[in-house]
Amino acid sequence: MDGRLVDLARARGGLLTVAEADRLGVSPGVLHRLARAGDLVHVRRGVYALAESWDAATDPDRYAMRTRAVLRTREGVAAGHHGALLLAGVPLDRVPEERIHVCDTTGTGQRVRTKGPLSVHPRPVRSRVLLDALGDPYLDPASAVVLIARDDGAVAAAAALDQALRIRAVTVPDVERVLDTHDDRHGWVRQFRVLLADADPLSPAPAATRLRILLTDLGFRPRLRVPLRDSSGQFLTRPELLIGTSVAVVRDAYPPQVVDRLREVGVVLARIGPDESEHPELVAAAVAAALRELSALRTTRQAS
Repeated sequence: MDGRLVDLARARGGLLTVAEADRLGVSPGVLHRLARAGDLVHVRRGVYALAESWDAATDPDRYAMRTRAVLRTREGVAAGHHGALLLAGVPLDRVPEERIHVCDTTGTGQRVRTKGPLSVHPRPVRSRVLLDALGDPYLDPASAVVLIARDDGAVAAAAALDQALRIRAVTVPDVERVLDTHDDRHGWVRQFRVLLADADPLSPAPAATRLRILLTDLGFRPRLRVPLRDSSGQFLTRPELLIGTSVAVVRDAYPPQVVDRLREVGVVLARIGPDESEHPELVAAAVAAALRELSALRTTRQAS
């Protein structure tokens, strides 16, 4: 494969358009043959990805590449929704399986236009169009978060928002200003306002935010990333979530010695397995088991 193509694609985020290749004197037919040989991956009409880049990419990485492919072959649009956040550097763990969302920046689009896997939305009120390091346009993160709340639900938007706050890509007042352009009579607006009030940049991952919301819905008031120390003040751990002062909710197993030291200071673990965090009944059962363990621990201490 021509080294010039490889260098260009690597400099462009692993992508190569037919137009860019043509400027190097490489025809569409050559690109097609390279794709058949496995050196390139056809991403969209007129756009290929280096196989090495595509194969190494996570699902969110591939979604960002597919979004860039649209931006580089279609004028007058900017990335929206999840694509905008990814281009802004916000770490996400879930993206739409197929749907790519962009926004019309020409001001002529008045309704959502959908063709195949692509949806073109009108540009939101008060939105700004930014350029990432590769020169690709995307909506400001506050507008993107509100679009996710509208189209994918308040929980999905809250999980994305916490990560945007964590990397300082957005502020809560930014999101509030965008949300104020929507009527509170819409159910999704009211739902997102509730979650917006609890937005937290300490969330280590989107899954932690979703678990926090689930626990809140179950009647608990978990706090994120509270440092736990032993009786001498030595740092022990910083669990993802803490219920009260004594139940640490975690998704990863802790070493036995850490569990023992936590028990010594009156803290027990409620471990939520990767297949359990989406099921309220399983999460509730894990917390209930931890509360029983805590009660038994306290009874034993009182007896001694």
